[in-house]
Amino acid sequence: MATPLKRSQRTRRTQRQLAKADIVVGTPGRLWEVLSTNMTVMESFKKIQYLVVDEADRILSEGYFKEAEEIFKALDRNVTEEDDEDEQTLSPRQTLVFSATFHKGLQQKLAGKGKFGLMSEEESMEYLLKRLNFREEKPEFVDVNPVSQMAEGLKEGMIECGAMEKDLYLYALILLNPNRRSLVFTNSISTVRRLTPMLANLNLNALPLHSQMPQKARLRSVERFTSTKPGTASILIATDVAARGLDIPGIDQVIHYHVPRAADMYVHRSGRTARAATSGLSILLCAPEEVTPTRRLAAKVHHEQAGKNKYLIRTVDIDRKLASRLKPRVDLAKKLADAVLAKEKGGKDDDWVKKAADELGVEYDSEELEKSGQWGGRGSQRKKKQEAARGVSKAEMGVMRAQLRELLSKRVNAGVSERYITGGKIDVEELLRGAKGDFLGHVDGLDI
Repeated sequence: MATPLKRSQRTRRTQRQLAKADIVVGTPGRLWEVLSTNMTVMESFKKIQYLVVDEADRILSEGYFKEAEEIFKALDRNVTEEDDEDEQTLSPRQTLVFSATFHKGLQQKLAGKGKFGLMSEEESMEYLLKRLNFREEKPEFVDVNPVSQMAEGLKEGMIECGAMEKDLYLYALILLNPNRRSLVFTNSISTVRRLTPMLANLNLNALPLHSQMPQKARLRSVERFTSTKPGTASILIATDVAARGLDIPGIDQVIHYHVPRAADMYVHRSGRTARAATSGLSILLCAPEEVTPTRRLAAKVHHEQAGKNKYLIRTVDIDRKLASRLKPRVDLAKKLADAVLAKEKGGKDDDWVKKAADELGVEYDSEELEKSGQWGGRGSQRKKKQEAARGVSKAEMGVMRAQLRELLSKRVNAGVSERYITGGKIDVEELLRGAKGDFLGHVDGLDI
């Protein structure tokens, strides 16, 4: 019987389940929380036959290793009799360590920037032995990674756009590659909360996924995303919580709305598509100041494959005239989404202030509080935008929704010319048939 460790479940109930479990799956923090509060369960875990450490580079990194280290020490701790202090019999156990981004420099990264003596393979393995409490002096190291860390069926590309144009080019990219499952990665939860209603306003099936969502809501988003029929558009907007540990089948393209903070995270994000010998796309949306760092990041990922020749990620050119035709749609969808979010946030803030005022026994005056909260420092412009969005009336929102519906009902094209038609970038038969939906032509580079 396999037992998952959930934070939403009571500790005592979990401990009762562990007494019957054959396989236990959990995070180091939750596992240590359960083990450290029950010595009977701890003693039973000392007799386990297999210890599997997945995502080793993540678990052993800063902020995660403390609980993992406590677990490793506790599993090998043996209480002996006073008359027999020297004899400690440990139950036989096999330890297996897995990581998709395991390489020579892993332990160097774990050790910190100031330690430079761990780059050789021998020293790296020695360091890993100490950290994981391996019982064997020379464990077997099996490297099944190909020369390239990226899947063979993966195509990578980069779209250069303004920092304030990412919403527009995200929408254009989704329309250019329709009827596919898309996973959009962002670096912040606030962006997930903003993009999801914006794309929903554009009649796209967008679902959120981030760490502040309840577990049931996360599972519901993943289930709804995977339940769409093949050939049907579905979009999952997620933080890096979806980059590891999730095997979501059928993802056709990964879009990096924000450039990943590290090369290994780019590998994990892109690894959500082109799995099991299938094909997929990984596309980065880059502002002008992000282009050079992004090219360096891609070169770092492909360093071993490229050898002496520096890897250069290809640029995907989307017609700016075409994007400009979509801009009115996106602007209206953004205004509607911002207004709804600002009203929700404002209501929560008011409720919190009222509650605090009641607890302190003071009178709550919203107008006086608003005046006292006006300042011209950092974040003031964002606050003004939020207040403006919050001030949009229901009538104004109704007008904007009507305008957006009218725009969405119309076909989109880039002002087709004879040269454009004869260039082979247009499906003329589809155009003549008068097919429903958006028509955006073809983009070279990634076959989209």
